[in-house]
Amino acid sequence: VWNRRQGVLVADAGADERFRGGESIARHQIREVICVPMKGRHEMVGVLFLDTRGRPDREGPLAFTEDHLNLSVAIAHQAALAVEETRYYQAFLHSERLAAVGQTIAALSHHIKNIMQGVRFGSDMVRMGLAGTDREMLLKGWRLVEKNQKKIDDLILDMLSYSKERE
Repeated sequence: VWNRRQGVLVADAGADERFRGGESIARHQIREVICVPMKGRHEMVGVLFLDTRGRPDREGPLAFTEDHLNLSVAIAHQAALAVEETRYYQAFLHSERLAAVGQTIAALSHHIKNIMQGVRFGSDMVRMGLAGTDREMLLKGWRLVEKNQKKIDDLILDMLSYSKERE
């Protein structure tokens, strides 16, 4: 069924060559089988297997007909479409999440880079103030470093608050 992508209707599974060696057929007394491919629009996603139980020597009408086979093909196709749609939707969600993560990282990187420029500039001012004993330059630089340290603290607290689980 998988290889040929075509359904089968078997009246006596125990006597059918395709099921030879299938221990479960004999153990569970599988009599009739319908097996159809689950073909979606773009891919094969599985097979649908239906069976009846009973001894093949037992008299009586068969349970499965060609109409059952045709109905099974239709049901398997609808199920395959649902599986495909679910897979595509999950892939879409995954790509959307990756895009959102990428945008978030870009925004955070830009923000952190700006804060670090302020820290570097303030550090340079502190260094120049110390080298030339310029107290005013030293104080301006130190205030700039402290201001940017606060920005880093605020950013970290915002990120922690955002990442908290909520009901």
